[in-house]
Amino acid sequence: MLNNLPSGTITFLFTDIEGSTQLWERYPDAMQAALAWHDELLRRAIESHHGRVVKSTGDGCLAAFASAAEAVAAIIDIQRALQAGSGPPTPDHDGAPAGVEPSSAAGPVIRIRAGLHTGQAERRDDDYYGTALNRAARIMSVGHGGQVLLSAATAALISDSRPVGVSLRDLGEHRLRDLSRPEHLFQLAAEGLPVIFPPLKSLDAFPGNLPVQLTTFVGRERELAEVKRLLTTTRLLTLTGPGGSGKTRLSLQAAADVQTDFTHGAWLVELAPLVDPALVPGAVAALFNLAPPPGLPLMAALTDYLRGKHLLLILDNCEHLVDACARLAADLLPACPRLTLLASSREGLGIAGETTFHVPTLGLPEDQDTTAAAVCRHDATDLFLQRARAVRPDFAITDRNAAAVGQIVRRLDGIPLAIELAAARVRLLAPEQIAARLDDRFRLLTGGSRTALPRQQTLHALVDWSHDLLSTGEATLFRRLGVFAGGWTLAAAEDVTSGGGVAAGEVLDLLSGLINKSLVVVDESEGQTRYHFLETIRQYAREKLLESGEDAAVHDRHAAYYEKVLAGESRLVFENGVAAFTSEVWLNVIGGLKSLESEGDNLRAALDWALGHAPERALLIAAQLHLGMLSAGGRSQINQALIAVENLPPAGEEAIARRRELRLMGHLVLGSLAVGEGDNLAGFDSFGRVAQLAREGGNLKMLACALSQRAVSATFMDNEVALTDAEAAIEVFQELGDWFGVGEAYSGMAMFQMRRGNMDKARTLVEQSRAALKRSGHPLWYGIGFMTASLFAVDGMAEAEAFYRAGIVELDRLGNRFFLNVARSNLGHLLRRQGRYREALDLYHVAIREWNDLGGRAAVANMLENYAFIARAESHPQRAARLLGAAEAVRDTTHADMTPWERTEYEGEVAALRDRLPPGALAAEWAAGRGLSLDEAVDFAVDS
Repeated sequence: MLNNLPSGTITFLFTDIEGSTQLWERYPDAMQAALAWHDELLRRAIESHHGRVVKSTGDGCLAAFASAAEAVAAIIDIQRALQAGSGPPTPDHDGAPAGVEPSSAAGPVIRIRAGLHTGQAERRDDDYYGTALNRAARIMSVGHGGQVLLSAATAALISDSRPVGVSLRDLGEHRLRDLSRPEHLFQLAAEGLPVIFPPLKSLDAFPGNLPVQLTTFVGRERELAEVKRLLTTTRLLTLTGPGGSGKTRLSLQAAADVQTDFTHGAWLVELAPLVDPALVPGAVAALFNLAPPPGLPLMAALTDYLRGKHLLLILDNCEHLVDACARLAADLLPACPRLTLLASSREGLGIAGETTFHVPTLGLPEDQDTTAAAVCRHDATDLFLQRARAVRPDFAITDRNAAAVGQIVRRLDGIPLAIELAAARVRLLAPEQIAARLDDRFRLLTGGSRTALPRQQTLHALVDWSHDLLSTGEATLFRRLGVFAGGWTLAAAEDVTSGGGVAAGEVLDLLSGLINKSLVVVDESEGQTRYHFLETIRQYAREKLLESGEDAAVHDRHAAYYEKVLAGESRLVFENGVAAFTSEVWLNVIGGLKSLESEGDNLRAALDWALGHAPERALLIAAQLHLGMLSAGGRSQINQALIAVENLPPAGEEAIARRRELRLMGHLVLGSLAVGEGDNLAGFDSFGRVAQLAREGGNLKMLACALSQRAVSATFMDNEVALTDAEAAIEVFQELGDWFGVGEAYSGMAMFQMRRGNMDKARTLVEQSRAALKRSGHPLWYGIGFMTASLFAVDGMAEAEAFYRAGIVELDRLGNRFFLNVARSNLGHLLRRQGRYREALDLYHVAIREWNDLGGRAAVANMLENYAFIARAESHPQRAARLLGAAEAVRDTTHADMTPWERTEYEGEVAALRDRLPPGALAAEWAAGRGLSLDEAVDFAVDS
């Protein structure tokens, strides 16, 4: 850590080895030693003058000094050492001490250029950033090897304290790349340093018309380096990307950096104002004041002029003139061998020889980045900060507002123009207020520069520009795709968006057009391709969909499609209007729709729409979705859908029967979710309602499922109804030939008898369960949540452990998160009871986070209690008390009572804890645990 870096007003020194690329190519072996010698020489000289080397910059360094005079003295020592002839060891001087032998023809000669500027320091961890740093780097970049350049600020500071023999040569004002104002430069002259150099490599020294930028170029180091590299390997490079992504800014920065490589400079033609494609050649010719003689076509005159020029031509904003720009490039490049074209467009020009580079959006902080230090490490945040300071110079990112700033740049997808428009709002709004208003971003993000292009003055105008370039078919598909949340597959797009002028077979080609125009993003993962909008584009597409009048119809198709997807995955289907699925299918669905996790946002969006427009569809989607994915808030949405279905107006017998079956399924899922959350009484009531509806409709499969599930609820409440319900369920399952259901019911009866201490009866029931499950031919593991609870007490520890471990492997393969976590938790309990605490904790660490993610609050509370039991056993009573307090708070807020057998162990543990802690300490730790949020309690359990 460089904790002793100077602060306040600092003199920055940037250095760079002239011609380092050529030196590396000519002396590939010797340059490694030469660079090490160079680094050591700089470090010693800088530190001897009380400076600090901040970092290496490849073939140079950045140093910081509290004193401008010390910085000047240091660079004079460095340049004198280089000019005096001392140099790195060469192959002729192998083993000689570095820096004491003269350079020779056998090795590289190191010459460095240097730039100094003094300004206010802006620190970030062990580095600096900001305008003072940028200016020092730009000053250095225009110099030559052996030359030292100073800004006017640094020159003024040393004017009265220059060492004897040191003078300054006034080089006048120069325009520097990426700087908003010219810089008055001075050359340092001292004994032993050369005086005569070629003209500075500033913008004034090269032909061209690149505009002076009024704002700093932020981030993009890797992208900038790659664009500059590509310009050395291709003669037509097109930067593509969505509107506002910074294509123009990146192209201008790259052009400014490489223009010295082009004898005849870099020239920009701005195409945005043009409407007529025929005007493109004329716009290029106007750059050079070309007026073709009579009879000579304009393109011929332009080609003749550029034929011998070594020149970089930037074609900016080609998207609305793609065909004309493509023809221009195709005509010029073969005839002008030293011409290079750099284009920016929302889609490529599509001609032979073109290289396209997609300009990504800016790097974003993660959701968990909530401190100023974490948020400020990313380019998007850096841009927000710099642009915010332009309108409010005292603005700072602090730990208080960092999370809001991170949310702003993430929700704006890292689009530079959108971030700049948002940053401009800090004049009136705090970051937290800006973040809260981003759902209406098109109203919020207005008021761009009056001198900017009209489409860059508001976020809405920016997207309008892209949308207006679409064909009729593309525009139709674009707005209909706005119905998707979280992306889509090609199959989903074909199903949902086709019709009304768009055939299913046309969707792929139209989608390809939207991708080429940078409106749709392609995601490829594990052999699957999905597509999505950036959130800003999605909001615009939804706005267009609403304006079109197609909104309701497209939402209906979307909901219908995802209803089919759910039914296909869950197999909770209806046959002739009757819910027809077995207990085996039922248990398989609980938490088992892992394959649909990528469609979670779409499924929830379909449900939200259906709840307000199609209650029966909403109930079907809600039941399958929340059972299959154990979604948070599932009980509330299912209840909402049930009420909506029950309040539908009267209908015929067929409709009444279907609604009964839908309600039956809804109550069955409601009961399962309630039991999963520890609300066994609510589960018991819901399953009783299912049984009643099943009897009314004569649905034996659902009746058996309801009785079997109610038996489980009753077992958890130690209610003997568990036995009578299980026996009744077995009778129906046997009549239906559902041997898996028979095995499951016997397993539940075994668990009940075991908890009552009737071990002989429990053992017999376990064997009956095994026989039925074996007869079903289905993997045993689906019943793991019921059967294994009996096994570890009935059939011995070793067999139970093997059972659990095999079940974990099988359930993981099947993707059933719920029962996988049941098995994981139960194995942890088994190991805990054996005193194998480390092994148990390894399982608990995974299980408690998974239960929290799945919404299993009762299970989280039970996990916290088990953590506490281990903490007490390992002599950490304070930790145990805090964990028990946290568990109690979870149970209180979720009304998740303990089962009778859980309470027996719990009370014994609490009594043992009272013997270990004074009453005051116990109460204090208990209260501290109750004060933890659910997530904090989980983190405390896992991380402490």
